[in-house]
Amino acid sequence: EDVLTGIEHTQDLNKTLKECITRSFVNCDENFAKEFPKDCKQVGSTGCVALLIGNKLVVANLGDSRCVLSKRGQALDMSVDHKARRQDEQDRIRG
Repeated sequence: EDVLTGIEHTQDLNKTLKECITRSFVNCDENFAKEFPKDCKQVGSTGCVALLIGNKLVVANLGDSRCVLSKRGQALDMSVDHKARRQDEQDRIRG
């Protein structure tokens, strides 16, 4: 499926990419849980994805992982870790 088909506005593209990336992470997690049900009760997930579309770089991360870009030897954080000690992450977990 081509996620860019019929998308004319940048805002629509951002929403569609977010939904596709989120769905991919969820699908991966669900498939792992089906394949290894006993292990899933004791482990978590981490992941990073980077998409280059034209001159736009889209990054996403899951769990305790970070997307980093190296520019002239300097590390630039491209995402924010989902650390349980962050207040916004605690609020998200509590629902």
